[in-house]
Amino acid sequence: NVAFHGLSIPSLRTSFTHGQMLLPGDKLLDNSRLGVRKGHIPARKFFYSSPTVKYCKLHMYATPSTWTSKDGIKYTVQVALQVRQKPGTYSKQRESVFALRELCKHICNTQIEWYTDNRAAVVVTGILVNMARQA
Repeated sequence: NVAFHGLSIPSLRTSFTHGQMLLPGDKLLDNSRLGVRKGHIPARKFFYSSPTVKYCKLHMYATPSTWTSKDGIKYTVQVALQVRQKPGTYSKQRESVFALRELCKHICNTQIEWYTDNRAAVVVTGILVNMARQA
């Protein structure tokens, strides 16, 4: 199944440096351990995704960064991965951002967040980049 995973640009670099999706607690090449992002549930050591990029582009997932072009124009940049997940290897749960409204007109909030501890069942198929020119 197609899903999306919002992340920060440093996390994107880490994922590609290690050649796989990582789970909190994994040992990195520098011998440190991958932690749980600040503000997230520390005891839950899963790979999280969503069937809608609308959920993954929320700032707590696709953390905005600033990028300046060669001609000096500043942009706010967010990244997300498009992934394929093997059916039957993940569970679904409601959103965890305390949304007061439906986040996507196609996916209900009770099924919008997927999680798995099976990294082998997640394959990256694309990188999505959202750039917005700063005022």
